[in-house]
Amino acid sequence: MNMNARNQYLSVLRKDYLQAKSKKEKTLLLNEYCKNTHLNRKYVIRKINQSWLWDKQGRVKTTTKKRKKQYQEETIQAFGHSTRE
Repeated sequence: MNMNARNQYLSVLRKDYLQAKSKKEKTLLLNEYCKNTHLNRKYVIRKINQSWLWDKQGRVKTTTKKRKKQYQEETIQAFGHSTRE
């Protein structure tokens, strides 16, 4: 199972997990997911509960943070060359 398929499966699981009323229902959902993906149970619980990981539609965000500029424009001009060379 590749990463994209696991993320889609996790999105579906998360909706069901958050709507589950009892601990028994949550246990069954986690057991099924862990059995199918071979991921650690605690890891899956953390992934479900990480709010920054999910967009408004309940899907896993796939964008990554871009690296910040290391130098300001004044510093680059002071050295007299561009970092893009």
